[in-house]
Amino acid sequence: MFRYLPRVFYFVAPLLVCIGLSVPASAQTNHQIFDQYINGNMAKHGVVGVSIALIENNKIEHRYVSGYANADTGIKLNPNTVFQVGSISKSVAAWAIMQLVQSGKLDLDKPVSTYLTRWHLPGSDFDASKVTLRRLLSHTAGLSLGSYPGFALEQPLPTIEASLSGDTNGAGAVFIQTEPGARWSYSGGGYTLMQLIVEEVTGMIFSNYINDIVLTPLSMYRSSYRPDPSLLAGMANAHGYSGTVLPNFHFTAEAAASLHSTAEDLAKFALANMQTNPVLDNSTLQLMHSPAENSAGRHGLGFSLVGDGNIVGHGGSNTGWKAMVRFVPRTGAGIVVLTNSDSGDKLTIDALCFWNTHYAIGYLDKGCQDRLDQQKELALILVVIGVGFLLASAVAIWLMRKRYLSGDYGVDLNAYRAIGKLMGILVPLIILICWVTFWHTEVGVYLIFGSWYTRAADVMPAEFLYLSSGLVVFVISLIGLTLLREKKNGSKHQ
Repeated sequence: MFRYLPRVFYFVAPLLVCIGLSVPASAQTNHQIFDQYINGNMAKHGVVGVSIALIENNKIEHRYVSGYANADTGIKLNPNTVFQVGSISKSVAAWAIMQLVQSGKLDLDKPVSTYLTRWHLPGSDFDASKVTLRRLLSHTAGLSLGSYPGFALEQPLPTIEASLSGDTNGAGAVFIQTEPGARWSYSGGGYTLMQLIVEEVTGMIFSNYINDIVLTPLSMYRSSYRPDPSLLAGMANAHGYSGTVLPNFHFTAEAAASLHSTAEDLAKFALANMQTNPVLDNSTLQLMHSPAENSAGRHGLGFSLVGDGNIVGHGGSNTGWKAMVRFVPRTGAGIVVLTNSDSGDKLTIDALCFWNTHYAIGYLDKGCQDRLDQQKELALILVVIGVGFLLASAVAIWLMRKRYLSGDYGVDLNAYRAIGKLMGILVPLIILICWVTFWHTEVGVYLIFGSWYTRAADVMPAEFLYLSSGLVVFVISLIGLTLLREKKNGSKHQ
């Protein structure tokens, strides 16, 4: 009977190995699948670099870094590379405000004018006494100025007071534009106002105060709102949609947009939001993570809420930078995604949906599926329109060929001296030039939003190229068909 043992062993041994290694292998495979997915989508969206941290059971369990800090020099990212994280700055800044509330130095529901001496909200038709810290934190204070473009490094930064009054490189001034407390309206300007309040109440520069009170106690040693040269030396470069290296802008509006950090440091911040920490107590955190009044359930105090409020965090978007932090307090799960590319917003959403599904988060299933369905529908529409243009072009080209072979048609330039007939060429040509200029150069976005470095086509699905290609071929074929008209003298082809 022993002679059969080796044969049986061949079947049993692998089974025993699989059973014994099933748990750790499964976890490792999940991370590997995640890394492969992210790497593939980086190429799909043209993202230059990404740094990711995954939190499971209140621990940082996985890190993934890929791509370049600078596409021109070929310097690669590493786990310590510093990124601009855009509006994630607001969530960390909210901790500084809430620490002052917790210590009794600020009151969430007093008029912010109580704390201001260096600058005041300009007069308006609305009651300024209704502008409170609670409403500023939840974007329900009715203030203007959604986002900041920043300043080039060679430009001197204005003071906070000057920034609030409109020295914002084109973003505008801070004022009350809607009834305070009535509805949610995103305002980066509101966080700049809170930045001033921190300085007024503490007598310290905002970046220094938040470093001492929040960043250092949370061991976020590679994070700063006003980074020093040593931190800047380890910083990535911003990139446009086409991978072009962009300037790294800086900001007076530090609380709204100026945090520089790493994926690991922001993972530490996410963890601090889900467990006992040296800065804020649990009741304060619970308040910050709960839907604020009249925020339509989308915002707490300093944090955005998704998945019916179960997933807390914030997104970030500066020129050439896209970032995201999301965490689930009740399960101790979280994800941080930092990119140094304008197209990184697509990758952050892809990563969020993958994390939601493959790491059994589950709160975003419908939203992620709806997004996939919408992407497929839009892609199909774009492809159908593009193919339609190509088919119409084929008909036009067939007519051109038929006319030319008939012998009675050809190019007769004398026929186009009349302005009316010139329109047959000029109108489609102008349409083509306008289309390409608006969608495929930076001019379109500049005309609408006043900022460069972005092409309108870059924010569309990749299938948009089918539509543009079809339109270009169609217009060219129309021009050719217009040129190939019947010749007055009936002579042979010219």
